[in-house]
Amino acid sequence: MNKGEFERLLEQQAKGKTTPEEEEAIRQAYKKIYFSQKPLQWNDRLAEDVKGRLEHNLASKMTLGKRNRPFIRLKPLVKVAAVLALVILGGFLAGKYVTLLPKAELITKRTTASQRATITLSDGTKVHLNVGSAITFPEQFYGEHRKVTLEGEAFFEVTRDVQKPFIVETASLSTKVLGTSFNINAHESQTEMVTVVSGKVQVSQTAKPEMKAILLPDEAVVFNRSSGSLNKQRADAGQVLDWKKEYIEFDKVSFKDAIRLLGQFYHTEIILENFQNDHCQIRAICKNNGIEHLLGQLQLLVDFDYRIQKDGSIVIDYHGCKK
Repeated sequence: MNKGEFERLLEQQAKGKTTPEEEEAIRQAYKKIYFSQKPLQWNDRLAEDVKGRLEHNLASKMTLGKRNRPFIRLKPLVKVAAVLALVILGGFLAGKYVTLLPKAELITKRTTASQRATITLSDGTKVHLNVGSAITFPEQFYGEHRKVTLEGEAFFEVTRDVQKPFIVETASLSTKVLGTSFNINAHESQTEMVTVVSGKVQVSQTAKPEMKAILLPDEAVVFNRSSGSLNKQRADAGQVLDWKKEYIEFDKVSFKDAIRLLGQFYHTEIILENFQNDHCQIRAICKNNGIEHLLGQLQLLVDFDYRIQKDGSIVIDYHGCKK
């Protein structure tokens, strides 16, 4: 918005002739003026206070003008508004509100390919981080939201706070809740998946916020990064959370079934090459330190090689059972 348009809207506002869209444009202009002077965490309560003070100051100036000059024109007063906004916002509000909403220190926690971790946030929310994942969160939650950023996979047990929704942002999705438990898998693959264990969750696409889905327990949404589709479906939340188990048990299962289970646990496509059904049976209890660790444990029982593709899928070259 240029200066002339801003002046015109203020003049219309003073006459009480602004539309809701124009009121919103004025409000956004106030925010832009302030941000050009000093950075601040903005919220709606502060915006309304700013707007009220500007309008009150303008009204005072108009009253003074009427006393001194009976036939004063409105437009010169409107031209003062932009300068007046700078004075009020840059002086009084900068001094008063910067301390009201301090900038929180951001913390990033990462896990390796053989490590998992449980993190407790300042609001009491617990985050169970899967292998090869990372979460970035503020030391303290200020403002109107509790926002964190996730890479990889994590299970969240969110402390309920109706005044501050909890938001998890991934590469393609934004997940918003009040208090619930859910799993997010956002590894570097073709899909992202959000599964709800308890409560209610809203998931929206970051690039297209209008694309959203509301999830209840045992429901999931899958976002395809290639097609841009967001599909809601039924899900077995217990099965999705198998990765949280400390140990994984293979009880007389075939190698093919063992590989299928690993693919389900870690939401990873595993391709078997040169596979021959030689009735190889696997019976083992393996520590769940990530899919690569588990494949290494299976290599002690079965002769195979594997390679990880750029898209995150795994190709297994099968040679047979070990004698």
